[in-house]
Amino acid sequence: LYLADLFVAGNNINLYEMKNHMIVFSSHSNIQPYLDQYQAKEQGELLNVARNTENFLILYMDYFYGLKEFFDVSSYRQQIESLTLTESDSFEEYYTKLNRFFISLDDVHTRFINAGYNNPSYEPITEYPEGSRLAKFYQRKADLECEEKTEPFTFEVIEDTAYIELYRFYSNVDDLVTAFLNVRSRVNHVEIDLSCNLGGNSTYMFVVLTLITTKPLPFRTYNPSTGLYKTHYYSSAQTRTADADYTVIVSNVTYSAGNLFASVVKDLDIATLEGETTAGGAATINYVILPDGSLVSSSQNTVLVNEAGDIIEMGITP
Repeated sequence: LYLADLFVAGNNINLYEMKNHMIVFSSHSNIQPYLDQYQAKEQGELLNVARNTENFLILYMDYFYGLKEFFDVSSYRQQIESLTLTESDSFEEYYTKLNRFFISLDDVHTRFINAGYNNPSYEPITEYPEGSRLAKFYQRKADLECEEKTEPFTFEVIEDTAYIELYRFYSNVDDLVTAFLNVRSRVNHVEIDLSCNLGGNSTYMFVVLTLITTKPLPFRTYNPSTGLYKTHYYSSAQTRTADADYTVIVSNVTYSAGNLFASVVKDLDIATLEGETTAGGAATINYVILPDGSLVSSSQNTVLVNEAGDIIEMGITP
């Protein structure tokens, strides 16, 4: 099933086994309900599971991981074999080795999500090497109290300035668009704060960008496996902008679609970009099911680039 998921299902559809059922979900699905239903079943033979996972992981990381070229890695084989997965004495030890491998990539998009049916009670590691991108990201996220931002966005108008704080790019941005269109004729300044923005769906990100400009909005990608660059353009059928000065605020937490938002703003020079260098996150995400039943999110072979063709993995500096 894990090979069918990798080679047949494509990037947007995922296949997963749960007890006697095959679960099919998209890359944009809310997977938490599935994870909540995990129930223990008889564990697979650890040695066999570890051997299959090691082979699969070498295949995946060398041919499907989107940032291999960016990180200047010729092959992940030696690093994966050095994990000695087959020498693990327990599933707990085995999953901890796997977890630490994904942390060592220092990639905000690639992480160990859940151990699955072989160890449903396993808790992923949340300690990161000092000085790593992940450690800085989670520390800054705590400093800004981003976990306290429970609403998808906030919107208010004070005198002639519209203030928007946007934490995720999901379908709720339609409500933001409606609210903005009701006031755009009477505002002279618009401040969009993405300091705690953790990404989301890039389509909805482009919807928000149509509140800033009427210019065609470029979605530039690079495929490391083929060497091909592509550019698609988004635009709105109606004018949504205000006759106003725009400011976009970003931080070391702003990543994924938020990182792309900052890149487009900077490339097109459509707003003043202020704050800190963004957290990065340049590749689109794919869910990967490992042979052991565990679930991982991973940067895949569609990597985002700026106007100059540079991969924006390390963030955008205002």
